[in-house]
Order: sequence, then structure tokens, then C-alpha cells
Amino acid sequence: MVTLAALAALGLATFLASRLAPGRRELLAVAVLAFPLVLKLPGTLRHEATEVRQNRHVDSSTAEIAAPFLRSGIRSPLRLEEVRFLIAVRRVVPADAEIGFVANPGQRWVRWAAWGLAPRLVVQGADKRWVMLRDQPGDRLGRTVVKVGRFRLVQT
Repeated sequence: MVTLAALAALGLATFLASRLAPGRRELLAVAVLAFPLVLKLPGTLRHEATEVRQNRHVDSSTAEIAAPFLRSGIRSPLRLEEVRFLIAVRRVVPADAEIGFVANPGQRWVRWAAWGLAPRLVVQGADKRWVMLRDQPGDRLGRTVVKVGRFRLVQT
């Protein structure tokens, strides 16, 4: 809708530009460029205000962990479990370490873990000093350091 209105304003400006004095053409150009912004700004501000209201319950430690695109579902029990796990991993694992994971790399929690654990590097495989597991026993890999729900961090 905004694009259509902006194109219509541009067409009208093109038509009027030849009929205006040179000093007035700049004003017309500014008006045409500002028109889409004026139309879109109220909706954008409403959307941002809604996002702020929905995420005001997120505390500072969770905000470091939870990627902005995942915060809407942060109150679900699984998400809270993941957040507690990632916070615990950040406390234990040094910032320059590599953390292996044993899971399907397409799983969403792995991408979230990589985002939340940065600058630590999350790589696939169990051949690292630190290994994250989900829904798997870690006894065969080494000593379990952190266990939160179905997530565990193993030190090999």
C-alpha cells in the first residue's frame, strides 16, 4: 500500500516538476522522498512498542542468551530450560573454547546455542574438550559438568 502511494506521488511529482520554478523542485523532491516515511512511521512505531511490551519480562542474563527472534516463546518450559542451560554453560566454559555438540545440526536449539554462547565456537562432533548433548546420556563421553533437564554439558 505504501509502495503504491509512493509511486503515485512520484508520478504526480514528475508531472508537476516541469511546471514548477527551479527553486520549488527541490521542495517537491523532499516531499516525495518523505511521503513513504510519513506513511510507514506510525505502523513501525506501534510494532516496536508492541515488541517492547512483549519482551519487558526478559531479564538481562536471558537477554544475553535469547536471540531476539526467539524471545516471543521464552516463557515456555522448554525455552526456560534451554536458557538455564546456556547460562550455566557460559559460566563454566571459557570464552575462547570450542564446544562440540551431538545432535542434528538443523535443530533450532543448536543455532540458538551458537548465538547465545558466542564468542565460544560451537561445532559438530564429540571430539572437543566440551560437548553439549540433548536427550542423550553423556556418561560414555566423560564427566557431566552441567545438567539442566534434558540438556547436559560433558567435559571430555
